[in-house]
Amino acid sequence: MFGKKKRPKSYLRCPYCGHAPMALEGKCTIHNPRHTVYRYECEFGCLKGEVCQSVEKAFDSWIRIVARYYDAEDVLRKHAKQRRNTNETV
Repeated sequence: MFGKKKRPKSYLRCPYCGHAPMALEGKCTIHNPRHTVYRYECEFGCLKGEVCQSVEKAFDSWIRIVARYYDAEDVLRKHAKQRRNTNETV
């Protein structure tokens, strides 16, 4: 998380490795095996999206997951900076 090379935020790529996600298609195993479900995931399996009924919903879930990652990273950076500042003043 910290110390890695800075690259611009792209919600269309995996935040861990930078590769574009793939849309995977499969059959629902829980409710009705005739229904097709979709999911976005990274080529290397770094990050996987939710299983959804349509490709558009699967893409929206991918965007939400990546946005959560970047929000958490920003919060951790602010916390580390705040800790560093309080340690320097003491």
